Amino acid sequence: MNLNYDIIGAELSGEQRNPREVIQSLGITSQHFTLQSVSDKWQFWNCKNVPKELPSFIKEFKLKPKSSIGRKLSIEEIQAIKNMVRKK
Repeated sequence: MNLNYDIIGAELSGEQRNPREVIQSLGITSQHFTLQSVSDKWQFWNCKNVPKELPSFIKEFKLKPKSSIGRKLSIEEIQAIKNMVRKK
């Protein structure tokens, strides 16, 4: 599962911690993360241990890693993400 962390939504909810710290505090692990500064979001790839209830500023997103080339993901990182998904 991939997660989108909305920075503005988090701040409006009173959350001031770093997005990685928030994700870790929820018990979530991720293979990789990228900051999408244009949209004020962080993307967390191949997340595990995702609780059923998430804060309103964290949502699942469905995006093929390949469409993120040039948006903070290298070809090698995309291949690693794809390989991890295939192992499931």
